[in-house]
Amino acid sequence: MTRMVTTNFTGGTPTETLTNTVSTPTLPVVSSTLSAPDLNTGFFQNNGTVAGTFTVVGLVGLAFLIFLATWHLRLHSSLMTRTEGQKGECIAIQAAMGSMRSSQ
Repeated sequence: MTRMVTTNFTGGTPTETLTNTVSTPTLPVVSSTLSAPDLNTGFFQNNGTVAGTFTVVGLVGLAFLIFLATWHLRLHSSLMTRTEGQKGECIAIQAAMGSMRSSQ
């Protein structure tokens, strides 16, 4: 903003003129038009890539679940076999102890 005061003497009487000049800055014009391919450049806009990625992740997850189930079943089966063997050993020991008592 610029102020200018002008004093004129006309006929012996001073006359003051106040002039205010306001300048408005002009902003640069920015073009905001984007072409259609520029808008669709994200990962989730590419359907093929999204489908492929989630298919691979799903298959890896499924393989991991199958591995866990197989491991659990093998562990459970192994423990059951050991328990059955121990039961047989206990029965054999009890029978031997019983025969030792009867011979005394």
